Amino acid sequence: MIIIVIFLLSMFFFENKTYSFISKINIKNLRYNKNNNNKYHLFASRDLRKISSFVLDYSILFNKQKIRKRKFNFFNVCSNKMSNMDNIKEQKENDGCGSLEELIERYVCEISSLIERNECIKGIDDEDLKKEFMENEKLLQDKKMKLKDLYGKPSEELKLVENRTKLENLVKRKFFYTNSFEIYGGASGLFDYGPSGCLLKSELENLWRCHFIYYDEMLEISGSCVTPYQVLKTSGHVDRFTDLMIRDVVTNDCYRADKYLGDFLKAKIEELKKKNTKEGEHVEEKEKKQKRDDDINENKENNDNNNNNNNNNKSNYNYNYDMIGGMQNGNETLIQKIELILRKLDGMNEEEIKEIIKEYDIKSPLKNDLSDPFPFNLMFQTKIGPKDDNTEDKNKEKCKNVDNNKNLNSTNTNNNMNNVAFLRPETAQGIFVNFKKLLEYNGGKTPFAGAQLGLGFRNEISPRNGLLRVREFQMAEIEYFVNPKKKNHEKYYLFKYLMLPLYPRDNQLTDGVVIKNMTLEEAVEKNIIANEALAYFLARTYLFLLKCGINKDGIRFRQHLKTEMAHYANDCWDAEILTSFGFIEVVGHADRSAYDLQHHMKYTGANLYACEKYNEPIEVEYVKMIPNKAKIGNTFKSEQNKIYSCLNEKTNEELLIIDEELSKNNKYILNVSNNDSINNECKFELTRDMLSFQKYKKKVQEENFIPNVIEPSFGIGRLIFCILEHSFRIRRFTDDKEERQYLSLPYKLAPIKCSILSISNNKAFYPYIKQIQMLLNQYNISSKIDNSSVSIGKKYARTDEIGIPFAVTIDFQTLKDKTITLRERDSMLQIRISMSHLVDIINSMLHAKKHWNEYIAQYGLFTQQVLDS
Repeated sequence: MIIIVIFLLSMFFFENKTYSFISKINIKNLRYNKNNNNKYHLFASRDLRKISSFVLDYSILFNKQKIRKRKFNFFNVCSNKMSNMDNIKEQKENDGCGSLEELIERYVCEISSLIERNECIKGIDDEDLKKEFMENEKLLQDKKMKLKDLYGKPSEELKLVENRTKLENLVKRKFFYTNSFEIYGGASGLFDYGPSGCLLKSELENLWRCHFIYYDEMLEISGSCVTPYQVLKTSGHVDRFTDLMIRDVVTNDCYRADKYLGDFLKAKIEELKKKNTKEGEHVEEKEKKQKRDDDINENKENNDNNNNNNNNNKSNYNYNYDMIGGMQNGNETLIQKIELILRKLDGMNEEEIKEIIKEYDIKSPLKNDLSDPFPFNLMFQTKIGPKDDNTEDKNKEKCKNVDNNKNLNSTNTNNNMNNVAFLRPETAQGIFVNFKKLLEYNGGKTPFAGAQLGLGFRNEISPRNGLLRVREFQMAEIEYFVNPKKKNHEKYYLFKYLMLPLYPRDNQLTDGVVIKNMTLEEAVEKNIIANEALAYFLARTYLFLLKCGINKDGIRFRQHLKTEMAHYANDCWDAEILTSFGFIEVVGHADRSAYDLQHHMKYTGANLYACEKYNEPIEVEYVKMIPNKAKIGNTFKSEQNKIYSCLNEKTNEELLIIDEELSKNNKYILNVSNNDSINNECKFELTRDMLSFQKYKKKVQEENFIPNVIEPSFGIGRLIFCILEHSFRIRRFTDDKEERQYLSLPYKLAPIKCSILSISNNKAFYPYIKQIQMLLNQYNISSKIDNSSVSIGKKYARTDEIGIPFAVTIDFQTLKDKTITLRERDSMLQIRISMSHLVDIINSMLHAKKHWNEYIAQYGLFTQQVLDS
């Protein structure tokens, strides 16, 4: 009775409202407890009454009612994990506004705005502006310290592996995506997006456009998916766009070498760890048994024989213990060796992979021998038009051979490949071939960025793991064209203080540690990141991933090993996201130098130079190369033209390096790219007597250069997969076996923004349902109506499953005063508002202008309908 009275009194303080909108939780005790969102939760310990699972914002409710904080104890009946008490203070300071990732993004936005403002007013002789500048500087230091603290806080723990099957069932049941042509048995590596998946993909692409294209005024194009043979031959894709493949020598089943070996070695590590655990348990059991024997022997006085046996037993046991300990240490050493191999695997060549297969005696899944690794070209080949090719039959025959890379090279001549084309493996080439038009559109000014969203195609050897490895996929790519002498970005200073989780190549080859306490500015100064422009796009990508709802502790930026970089790259960093399958590359960042433009210009003769004009003439040092043609011709014969062509493409700085090297060592190794061979390069040894150089200075008003390119490349499908995994949540109830699954998607990404529900299927509600939908449609807020006869709780569960963040409920009070309830997905709390306020409230939260807690404070929690006249 006492507990009932306490409960009723507490309800009185909440303006006589009862929590009627949720179900199946038994009230047992009232205590207060704190979680990572500064929420206090109602705990139930005895069967007093049924209410639904919900989250109360303790501070807002009690401040609103102007009563002292009472020592109620609340229990978290949601799936969100309770965290330590330290998070409470931080959340109070931030008004409970969102997740850790949202707070980081918000702080970065505020800091960048302050930096930009101070940059504008710095140096202006105005007292008010000087005062504002100083205040901003103090505020900046304070916010940077808070941001640094946020970096150190752990994100919400994700049970990715444990929840994978449940998420897969949800994705299928709600038709986010499915295997293409499923009724015919499906097609490996091809997927169809359903209604929810299409909307999610569309929202993600819109968010990407806003975050990158609109923010940096990029120039977007949409190019053709079918690409002529010569374009991709010139870019190097025909010869080098390959993965190493192995095959079962008996069944001829094919596998991608690095992935197959990676799976095998990971399984080997797990096997060794289990073995260590069993050996450790064996040692512990023997220790206990020996201790019991020792105790018995010690109690036997005056028995020398027993004492001697006891001593012998001890020495034998110690010998066995040392032996087992040695075995464990041996296993640990082997585990470390395999982990190092895994970190190097992506960059290994054919010989290295062959050695690993031999060393670990790796077999096919059917226990058959595996072939030596060989390159497999990943592009889909097709034809443009009906024109016959006299090599067509030969090509068809050769395509049966698994090594189709040799097939491509054996038929690649200008005469018989005019109508051959490929489905594009990347969207980048469409931007490169239109570079001159984009430059003119931009008024001839550099730097600038081109961007493109579109399909890419790669004939994956063994597609699997859902959207992670497919043969047709949506890409979003940026090509940032910049002067090679000035690889910077005008907005770099706004983000150089960010501390990203960096995984440099040196760490991958040694201790495997991810650097988390280094700013981008430090990383550039230490030459860990090659240049400011590359660092800028790493920062922008990091913020974009946080905006997409990716857990901050599930992100790392891994630098490519030198052996695994693409043929066109100087430096590469992959944004990798933790999934149930481990870390997966989702965004690639490459410094492509001038590789693509140089090769397209060389083959076509097109002028793909950019020009930088100076305000005043400047003096530039030039280097003129004077080759000894007789010496070079006698030495290299028919290869001499390749040498001249390569030397003519060198910049002044590169020619000076060659001159210095020749003077120092009397020789220089010239690497010449070879598009006519699978081998990446030909090497020629030049001597001092073959080349001489003449230096001279000249005043110029402008400088021509071939732009270098910084390229961020996003895999949209992979990102969707990661977003779904990181947003998947489960609500569990204390007295109910039922669990409710939902997607805690960021509001901006939610496929549908608002559901329109009725408390029952009473026909009197229909006009209001349509009225609200029309109101939302006017402001482009997507909605979904559910006026079925199921309970309101089930309607909420349906909308939560597809990540709808807001739910409008029309009830009998709506008929009376035209007010409605608005429910938020993650907290499950409701407020009662006028229909006329609905659009403003939803829009403000979609654009992060206000937080849900602020509206709870403004309107109070809705608990029950008021039907009295």
